[in-house]
Amino acid sequence: MISRFLNFVPDTENLLEYIENNKSPNYEYVRANNLKIESQKLKGRLIEKGYGVKDTILKEVFRVEKNKGWGKQYRRIQEK
Repeated sequence: MISRFLNFVPDTENLLEYIENNKSPNYEYVRANNLKIESQKLKGRLIEKGYGVKDTILKEVFRVEKNKGWGKQYRRIQEK
């Protein structure tokens, strides 16, 4: 499998250097389900929990800047 890859990309050093130099940060995005919680209310709750939240071009989608163990915690933020 690797030998086949090397046939297509003979200069792996340059490829690895290119990948390393062009890394972009991975952002997490969250979308508010407006049937369960209003967008601004979700944004406020995320900020209260210590997340850095930035607006996007969609009013119900936010970019999470500070990720502190994103996983099951988002379910607890939903309005009951």
